[in-house]
Formats: sequence, C-alpha cells, structure tokens
Amino acid sequence: MNTIDNPGSQVPYRFKSFREVASSTITRLRKGEFKGAFNFLVTEFLNATNKGKILDKQGKLYCPLCENHSGAFIHLSNSFRFSFNSVCPYCSSRARHRGLSIYYKELTKSLNANHKILHFAPEPVFYSIFKNKEFEYQTTDYILKDVELPKQDVQNLNIDDDTYDVILTNHVIEHVPDDLKALQEMCRVLKKGGKCIITVPGNYNNAHTVYFKDLKNNGHYRDYGMDFQTKMKQVFSSVEAIDLHDLDTTGSMSIPEKELLFVGIK
Repeated sequence: MNTIDNPGSQVPYRFKSFREVASSTITRLRKGEFKGAFNFLVTEFLNATNKGKILDKQGKLYCPLCENHSGAFIHLSNSFRFSFNSVCPYCSSRARHRGLSIYYKELTKSLNANHKILHFAPEPVFYSIFKNKEFEYQTTDYILKDVELPKQDVQNLNIDDDTYDVILTNHVIEHVPDDLKALQEMCRVLKKGGKCIITVPGNYNNAHTVYFKDLKNNGHYRDYGMDFQTKMKQVFSSVEAIDLHDLDTTGSMSIPEKELLFVGIK
C-alpha cells in the first residue's frame, strides 16, 4: 500500500458501478454485516442519484484543500453510522481533513526551522501545508511504503526519546491492539512541551468506547467514546478536545458537530 490508498488521497473520487456496489454488498452479507450492507446500499443509491449535484462546481459546499465548490459531497456509511456529505469529489478529503486543514494552517504559523513534525499514515491532501516549509516534516507508517520512515510500529517506535515537536495521527490507533502503548510511545518521542494531535473514529455522544471482538469493522479494534480523552490524560500532562465543526465559521465545509480533535501536550 501507498499513501494514495489513504483517505484524503488528493485524487478525484470514482463513482462505483452497479457491479461494484452489488459485489461489495454481497461481501458484507457473507461476513454477516447486515446493517453495514443496508447502510452501504442507502448511501450508494443516494450518491448515484445525486451525482449531478455532487459535481456542480457552483454549489454552496467548499473544500479548502482543493479549493473546489460542490453542490453536495459523497455520502459514506459503516455498520454504526452514516456520514452524509463527507467526501469531496475532487480530492477525496473527508470532513475531518477539511477541519484539520484549518487547524494545521494555524499550527504552522508558530513553527520555525528548529521544529520537527512526524506524521503517521500521511494523507496527501495535507502535503501542501507541510512540505517544502522551513520546519522539518517527516512521514512514517508500519504498512505504507512511500514514507520516509517505513515499518514503524506506533506501539514500539524505533525512534529516540524527545525527537519531535509535533506528532500528527489521524484514524490510526484504532487499528492497533494496544492504543495506550501507542499513546505512550508517541509521548516518549515528543520533546517536552510538544503536541500530539490525534483524531480517531468514534461517537462522542457516548461516554465509553465500544470494543470489537474481531476486525470486521474496517480493521478497527474499537469505536471511541469520550473516555478516550481520559486515556490520553494517563499519558500527557494536559489534553484538549477541539470540535472541528467550530472551525468551519462559514458552515460551507460540511463538518458535523462533535468531529473531535484531541491535542495532548507532553
């Protein structure tokens, strides 16, 4: 796998054919993912019937990453929830990416040549924000091949203590068995006062994380609740939860409420 396989690949979304929708639905049914199959059919039907509106560049929705307008974004779903107006059809950014782009641009204003950033499972839509700037930006992952530090297990990093000023990780640690160990490792390689900036999938109306018995849910071990913030507080000196919805001051980026970003400071 390469970074182009990530959400936020910076390539246009490709609408699925009827055959692809049928095949994916059958696969879900065979796995016993009945609710997921139903939700998938609903969103794909809406995407197909809404295609003209989605590709309307005079529409009211706006993606700050590719700077395109659209009448609607692509709908997504899984076994737990629908994500309406989620994916930009022109760069494949999700709602979280659009919100993070606002946060990241503000973050970079405080960085200089002495600062180092480490980005886990980097999304190409963010490269214009971080690459070719005066600060040092490095990419890493355990599976992805086109990163600067490949085969790095976030639960057991081969990186010295106190190396980075900022760590970025979006929808990563739900894929590892021991997320507490991952948090501890990221904190270890941060400099004192450094920031670990994290998003994870979850329902933040729930107090508690849901743990899965298998990896059928997109390879996730868990779907987070607000207790994730408590877990981060076991590791970092302070933790802040930021609702990315609040950063969309125009309301044009289709960022839902409680699309949370967690910032841990060492």
